[in-house]
Amino acid sequence: MSCIEMANGKPHNHKATPIDVLYALADPNLKVELAEPDRWSPGFIDFMSKVMVVAPADRLDAAGVAEHPFIVGVDAVLPREGIADVIAKLDEHIAAKRAAAAATAAEQQ
Repeated sequence: MSCIEMANGKPHNHKATPIDVLYALADPNLKVELAEPDRWSPGFIDFMSKVMVVAPADRLDAAGVAEHPFIVGVDAVLPREGIADVIAKLDEHIAAKRAAAAATAAEQQ
């Protein structure tokens, strides 16, 4: 669902009340689609068609998701890093920005 929200730029049923969204998610006929499928690669569209299946028995399981060509192909574009490494790099970046802002503020005083 998060992939659909990011691709479409807004949550599915974003104008509905929270309770209506919960009822909609329980609907076995729920159909969520990409708003602009032409913008996305065939691999992403295929991935979404296999993970956005309501019936769990028909949906890709975690191993199937991890082995899907769209997910496996990400390594060629964006090498995988541990989440801890990404967070550490982000923390370093934020700390450097804050230090630079503090130094600029101190110079202006």
